[in-house]
Amino acid sequence: MGEKSSYLAICIFGAAIFCFAATVPAATSDGEFELRPVRESSSGLSFQYEYRLIAQEEHYRVYSIRFPSPVMTDVSSNNVVPGELFIPLGADARTPVPAVICLHILSGNRDLMELVCTALASRGIAAFMFRLPFYGERGGPEGPRLLLRQPVLFMQAVEQGWGDARRAVDLLSSLPEIHPERISVLGISLGGITAFGIAAHEPRIWRVLAILAGGNLPEILEHARETQTIRQALDQMSEKDREDFLRLVRSSDPLVHAAKLRDKAAAGRVHLINATEDEVIPRKCTEELIAALGPGVTVSWIEGVGHYSAISKLPQIVEETVAFFAQDLETKPQASISRQAAERPAQFILAEFLQGLSKLLSGEATGKKRYRVALAGWVKKRQASEEVIRFSIDFARAEAGRFRLSGEIPQVGQVAFGQDQYPWIFSTTGMLFVGSLLREGEIIPDSGRSSLEPEKASLAASVDKRALPAEGEASKVLACPQDPLRFAKREYLDQLGMVSGILAAAALAPRLLANQEVTVDSLDGPSGPALVVKARKFGPAEVQLRFQPDGKTPRKIGFQISEWEGDLDIGLWQIEEPVPDSHFAPPDVPHKTEVPCYEMHRVFGAVFNFLGSSLTGN
Repeated sequence: MGEKSSYLAICIFGAAIFCFAATVPAATSDGEFELRPVRESSSGLSFQYEYRLIAQEEHYRVYSIRFPSPVMTDVSSNNVVPGELFIPLGADARTPVPAVICLHILSGNRDLMELVCTALASRGIAAFMFRLPFYGERGGPEGPRLLLRQPVLFMQAVEQGWGDARRAVDLLSSLPEIHPERISVLGISLGGITAFGIAAHEPRIWRVLAILAGGNLPEILEHARETQTIRQALDQMSEKDREDFLRLVRSSDPLVHAAKLRDKAAAGRVHLINATEDEVIPRKCTEELIAALGPGVTVSWIEGVGHYSAISKLPQIVEETVAFFAQDLETKPQASISRQAAERPAQFILAEFLQGLSKLLSGEATGKKRYRVALAGWVKKRQASEEVIRFSIDFARAEAGRFRLSGEIPQVGQVAFGQDQYPWIFSTTGMLFVGSLLREGEIIPDSGRSSLEPEKASLAASVDKRALPAEGEASKVLACPQDPLRFAKREYLDQLGMVSGILAAAALAPRLLANQEVTVDSLDGPSGPALVVKARKFGPAEVQLRFQPDGKTPRKIGFQISEWEGDLDIGLWQIEEPVPDSHFAPPDVPHKTEVPCYEMHRVFGAVFNFLGSSLTGN
């Protein structure tokens, strides 16, 4: 995630902006399913599957698929496997493409997997997602809960899922558009754990990617909050039934399957993406799996996030996922297609706007890729008698925790604060407060610790070298940490990070919102394109977005959301563009007051926490 200082400004107007996420429903076909045969399968038995085009997107087509599970159960609906196949445009018998089987999370949420499938297909890689046993229409509303209440059924469903995946490989191998020797598997959380069993039982699997997964299932079952229902059910079992269940668990453990995957790992075809603060899959469980897979397995640790807050890193995870499987493409995938403004469909323009918002929140900043947005506007309750609240904001951020926020804030007045080499605040009375460095032996108030004991474990990682004094003095002074929100509440940082991830998801896969009762229409205008977005699920909500003639730079936003309405005039919209160093410096005034850095950061944290509390209603 980019510098946390971005949240300080975004949280002021981010709640309203977030409601703009919308899309156009994809074009669909309501034709009947076509029956197709698969004559060669891993079991030696032929079968038929149903196949129907349901959407035509810019870079790919989506087909609805239904095929019979190789495992028959007492629940007839569970014996048919529904799925969706995303095939890139241009894939055919002469130019077959690699394919990835995508396995969903424990809750069965399909949006996340649809995002991954969309990203893969947009970059030239076919993707197939299907419902695991007893999920969705296979088990009805009670299906997943039934699995949690009946642990033995849960483990039997895992094994049925392996069989369904092998049949999915059979199906994909029969398609002329798919390279039969480049079929891989990925999974997230439960799907990631299941992926190892599938790859161990199905030798045709080429690559394996597990996201937020690990080994040692007994430990995970004992540890995770999500498996509490299973633990309660186990308490009601006889000792024999409990031991039978644990035997099934151990036989399904990725640690058991790891030996069969060592050749793939040694060839660089097994990759794990995990969170350092995962509260569901303990880090030691992932490290056990890494050791069992042996040399060659590659691992990415996402710093500072947990199992659920990892959504704030969604763009990074998706890009890493695509890059891993894109190694099997004959040509390098293209991230996007450049278009003239007149050719850009409404959902394309909206997706780019949402992507810009996400980058403003969490995009990586460098010397040449910085962020600045300036806007002015008003907001009021829709009753005519309500007072109009007017405000202006100019926000910029750069690398190493540098930011600047200034503007006219209601009930406060003209304010400016930020961080360059040191944090600073310019008050409404014209006083400038500048952060100062702690010197050797000074005591941090309320801590009782000497400044020789840094508040963070690794001082070296947080030191801005420009903030150090001249040579010979460095040993006597502690540099000001770069993180201006080090005293902000983690829950608010996580929530804003999740907003960033959701915005990025909507930008990467606009189809995700097709079922959210959201519509977007284009308006022609002499000054550039305009969009009208309506969303019934967010209450009575309508947003108008007007853009510059380039179709990329927003210039005006009007909204009516629930009981609120307002207008925003956007004067600057600089995303990943240069912003001069001088912009982050404090005002040049003759007098200034030095305040310890940690006190300045406490103020920043308090403001952020207040805004976070106000926006979330806590």
